[in-house]
Amino acid sequence: MAGMELGERKQKILTAVIDAYIRTGEPVGSKALVEMLDNAVSSATIRNEMAELSAMGYLEQPHTSAGRIPTAKAFRLYIDRLMRRQPLSEADRKGIDSLLSGASGDPERLIEEASQALAQATGCAAVTTTPAGQAAYIRRIEVLRASPRMAALLLMTGSGVLRTRVCRFGQDIDDETLERLSKALSASFSGAELSEVGLPQVQSLMAALGESGLLCAPALTAFYELVQESAEAEIRLAGQLNLLRYPDYDPGRARELLDFLAQIRDETGVTLTELNLGGGFGIPYTENDHPKACGEYMRLVAGAVKARAAKWGLPVPFMVIEPGRSVVAQAGITLYTVGGIKEIPDVRTYFSVDGGMPDNPRYALYKSEYTCLIANKADQPADTTVTVAGRCCESGDLLQENTPLQACEPGDILAVLATGAYNYSMSSNYNRLPRPAIVMVNGDTSRVVVKAETYEDLVRNDL
Repeated sequence: MAGMELGERKQKILTAVIDAYIRTGEPVGSKALVEMLDNAVSSATIRNEMAELSAMGYLEQPHTSAGRIPTAKAFRLYIDRLMRRQPLSEADRKGIDSLLSGASGDPERLIEEASQALAQATGCAAVTTTPAGQAAYIRRIEVLRASPRMAALLLMTGSGVLRTRVCRFGQDIDDETLERLSKALSASFSGAELSEVGLPQVQSLMAALGESGLLCAPALTAFYELVQESAEAEIRLAGQLNLLRYPDYDPGRARELLDFLAQIRDETGVTLTELNLGGGFGIPYTENDHPKACGEYMRLVAGAVKARAAKWGLPVPFMVIEPGRSVVAQAGITLYTVGGIKEIPDVRTYFSVDGGMPDNPRYALYKSEYTCLIANKADQPADTTVTVAGRCCESGDLLQENTPLQACEPGDILAVLATGAYNYSMSSNYNRLPRPAIVMVNGDTSRVVVKAETYEDLVRNDL
């Protein structure tokens, strides 16, 4: 078994390296490990062990003066054997139960919801695959009429996965021919493993159908495509835009830009002296977010830029980072009035509010998570899991899904935190809805800085 060749001390050192690298994203040196291991091992011993771990393929060194970073082999061992299991919080348990309960009886949706639950619980991207279906079998096949020249094929596998395909015939097809086709497919392939169904078998069935075989060719082609589709494992990606919650530029990106500056100098003779890294400072939208402090972030980026500049013989450029959301995001709170409440037993609970995607499109666009609370009950426990729906006539008009909130009733005030950076700048008049006002508050003092729009404002420029 992988990792069996590692003694207890090597396992502890490797675990400490990986934990530190996950937390900081930086190479880990022996001095830091001495502190992490409570001075139980000397720096010299740790260096020797790290050298052996490198020789075994578990650690690598970005350059000679740097610490070590874990390899893919190390992460595999960490996940399989070394990682300390953390219990789920009660809020995570409720959120996962709420997500998965709605997918009962639908294996494909269950996988999608499980991916989404994993992404929400970790704050990272989640990659899952559906089981490869080569060993699966066909449980049921049906052919249903959709129109005189169209039919729908339904294929259910033994695991309960249901796939459909619509086919179009070259001429009108009667019920007797469709029924004969459906019975022939069932007789030939029900109970067959997906891997056993190939083109020769489908062609043999078409020949067996005689004169109607050619007419049924579109349906047989659709059936073969369904079988191939069911036999292939699918990759599902969820929460990939969680990555946007972290700093937009990391030291690795800064190094890539310095490489580009060196390329420009070598190809054109022009040395650029200013480097604009764009927006770089993240903020904690939820308790799961842990962005680096500005000082720490700048130390890492500046160190990477200086080292890369020295490597290419470039002058250290004047660096510009746009603080953006880190200045204003947490100063903004969006308030909504709760309207209707709809509870679907064993599925989920919906709250509707008097706003939505026109004033905050980020969740509808890319599932950006926010911390929410019932402002007038903020001192009460958030022990209810709800999905917050907006006022637009769109199924995707959601502000948050499966978020913990205090017990609520119509008329309560929902507060969505940290909306100062993007709400107003990304707001729109979607569905021809007027935008709300913006009010500045300082202690007991408040003033309106942007007036609420009226319906007259919406038609002011109409001719």
